[in-house]
Amino acid sequence: MLRPALETKGLRFPSLDVASRFAIEHAGATHHGMDAPSIFGHHSKLRRLVSIDPPTIHYTISRAQAGELYGELDLVKMFVRRGYRVEFAW
Repeated sequence: MLRPALETKGLRFPSLDVASRFAIEHAGATHHGMDAPSIFGHHSKLRRLVSIDPPTIHYTISRAQAGELYGELDLVKMFVRRGYRVEFAW
């Protein structure tokens, strides 16, 4: 929405390819087939890093609800492979 105004101030936006590899909130069609570990940042309103010792991610939704979100369980698997503990609500 603010892109034109930001561009007039000198802000530059990356291509969709670069942006899709930079950070992800929730997977979508843009990320179809993408290797989740290759994405630099992972953030979401539904998951939070709650501890670093041990590294623990807590979801504010149930595992079943996470399974309904495109690609979310693939992200869960990636976190677990990287040594994170993953907790779900309920």
